[in-house]
Amino acid sequence: MHTNSKNLIFVPFAFIEGARTGANIKKRTSTLDVYLKNCCVALISARNHNSSDTDCALVTNINVPEIYKNILLNNQILIIHQDFDCFQFDNNYKWSLAFYKLCALHQVVRNTNYKNYAYLDSDVYVQSSFEVVWNECCNHILMYDVYGGCEVSDSFATEIHDFDNSIHSVIHYGGEFFATNRKFAMEFSETSLGVFNKMQLKQCVTSHGDEFIISLSALNYSNIISNAEKFICRFWTGTYRSIPEVYRDILVLHMPAEKEDGIISLFNQYIAREKSLPGNAMIYKICHLKAPSLITRIKIVVKAILRQINR
Repeated sequence: MHTNSKNLIFVPFAFIEGARTGANIKKRTSTLDVYLKNCCVALISARNHNSSDTDCALVTNINVPEIYKNILLNNQILIIHQDFDCFQFDNNYKWSLAFYKLCALHQVVRNTNYKNYAYLDSDVYVQSSFEVVWNECCNHILMYDVYGGCEVSDSFATEIHDFDNSIHSVIHYGGEFFATNRKFAMEFSETSLGVFNKMQLKQCVTSHGDEFIISLSALNYSNIISNAEKFICRFWTGTYRSIPEVYRDILVLHMPAEKEDGIISLFNQYIAREKSLPGNAMIYKICHLKAPSLITRIKIVVKAILRQINR
């Protein structure tokens, strides 16, 4: 298949009734609606900041409800249907739906012919162009080193040792960002499928979802992996607050605690009303990067009081 000169940014999203999904969902409303609203914000922000040489797509196993389908299509977002037909664990398996990212990458790369591919979590906001990402994709696989080269958590290290006790050092890569060219994407996804098959054979269990598989797969590509920390960062805006100053300059804002808060506000106030998304300064305010919400401030004070009482 001839590879064209265009790029693809996609958000993989799977939904299976009863299957275990991600954290940070309090279920104040339908989980499906929460995720689809997040997908809309992520993809429309990506579409708004990238030129016509980049397509943006929702890759999903569901029939997208008409309201979200219309919003996506009206904003020039593609919808690619892809069954959850590989990397499947039992529905009760922790983070079982998160493994759909690997299924989506494996199948989309083989069924399309883009030059470069990037996938993102749904709870992100894209605030600038991917042009610098695509330039690096020529020679690299871009992955986000969660701990910045520091030692991984004890639970992660234990699971890696149980999988293969000959592995003594591994970098914990996050599942919120992956980008590379088509050739490397095909190779990496095939390696990931091999890790998954070995897990099934050994009945190996992980509590770290797709990050376990991609971190193991990355061992085979250490010479071409580039840390994506210059493009994406996690920003914790809840009662645990960690907001690196780079939020004004980073390409992708990953905001897990805003799934049901700031990101939903962006959808309800702007996208659902067919209004343009606001400027970055307002994004930072709505998503509590500049300051915690009133409710969060109250929770922080209450937690501090309880700690004092329990001393």
